[in-house]
Order: sequence, then C-alpha cells, then structure tokens
Amino acid sequence: MGREKILQSVKSEIPSVDKILEEAWNELKFTRNFVKKCFGSALILFEEKANEIYRDYEKKALVKLSEYWIELQKEEIKRRLKETVEQEDWENFIEKASEIFSEFGKLVQDFEKDMGNKRKARGGKSFEKIVLKLLNFIGVKCEVPR
Repeated sequence: MGREKILQSVKSEIPSVDKILEEAWNELKFTRNFVKKCFGSALILFEEKANEIYRDYEKKALVKLSEYWIELQKEEIKRRLKETVEQEDWENFIEKASEIFSEFGKLVQDFEKDMGNKRKARGGKSFEKIVLKLLNFIGVKCEVPR
C-alpha cells in the first residue's frame, strides 16, 4: 500500500458530517424548551460536541495511520531499530532514530494538512446544518438555499 492509499484509507475512517452531527445530537439530548430559550447556547454546545466527536475520530485515524505504516514495513523498522540501538554513541543513536521517525513525521504532516483542509470545509457545512436542525427542532420551518 503506497503513501496515498494509506492516507486515503485512514481518512475514510472519519464519518460524514451528517453522521457526526447525528452522534452529537443523540449525546446532547436537548429539550425543545432549552433550545427555544437558549438558542445561542444550544448552537455553541452542539457545535462544540460535534467538533469533539470529529477530533476523536481524527485521533483514531492517526493511530490507524501509525499502525498501517508500521505494518507495511515492520521488517525494515525492526532492522533499522536494531541498528539504531547498537550505535556506540548518543549522537549516532539520535541521528539514526531521527531518520526513522522523520519518515513517519512526513506522513503525519500530509495527514494533518489534509485533515486541516477537511476541517475548514466541514466547519461551514456543520454550522449550516446545526442551525437548520435546531430551528426545525423548535418548529421553525426553514431550509438551506440551493
């Protein structure tokens, strides 16, 4: 599995905006009365809960990324770690260890860049859908313009 396939596979572990919002909604258990009286607070709580859930999925995806990376090259990693541990002096040890971890670091950078872009796109969609959900919940008829 190549670098791009690993990233794609890991990113696919993160559910859609709708699924995350559904999870947040189910956890919050708002009452109509609360949403009517404290719409702003409900909006903030809903958005924060959805963001928390999204971040949890991101963390799980990062763990999965490390698992894929290690699994794909476990023999090479074993060999290089053995070589690294056998270094005579601290400077050589640090140099060898840094080489191993910097490769994974590059993969994490790509993952984080993709996730950052995805977060921005999700943010706007999430806000719109949260407002719509809350308004419909308290009986205000509305829809998203097309």
